[in-house]
Amino acid sequence: MWIQTSVAALAVSCAGLALGSATASAGGSVDPSTLVPEPPPDATCKATGAGVVCNTTFNASVQNEPAFSLPCGLLYETADDVRRGTRWYVDGRLTRRFVFQNASGSWSLSPTGAGPSVTWVAHANWQNTDVDADAPEETWPTVIHGMMLRITGPTGRPIFQYAGIERPDGTSSGLGDWAEFEAPQVQSEICDALTN
Repeated sequence: MWIQTSVAALAVSCAGLALGSATASAGGSVDPSTLVPEPPPDATCKATGAGVVCNTTFNASVQNEPAFSLPCGLLYETADDVRRGTRWYVDGRLTRRFVFQNASGSWSLSPTGAGPSVTWVAHANWQNTDVDADAPEETWPTVIHGMMLRITGPTGRPIFQYAGIERPDGTSSGLGDWAEFEAPQVQSEICDALTN
């Protein structure tokens, strides 16, 4: 739920509406504002024989930010969440994107992070191919490879684990069931860890 929402939010935040085409000699720097859609701020873009390749870094880290609600209340998240990506452009238009996320953090019922908390670790990489550069990024078909989420209670006991592949058609395969994250038993275990 929160990772999938996070992926969609990243896609929206990285979208640009600049129009134009990139022109530069092979290996030379390219002005990111000439690309459609424009890559995130601080992207480094270079011309290649076939087009332009941009390397990106997106920092989605937060400190005691409201995350989502469970039956025990609103959870606040502290996270170190850095995402690195590569974008391929042909004739100044995005055709493919690959992103790797490496994140870890904690959830608490306290807006200051005080009191009991559960920790989590997440790793994922996803790609978009056959991109329609004029369409919003959240509509591009996305394949998530190597997605992993582990939630651990204060005692070090795992509460929830998932690792797998998510496909554009909604199917998935791997270890665990992503839907179990929203199961009452898992949410109850998280709440128990946060209130005892």
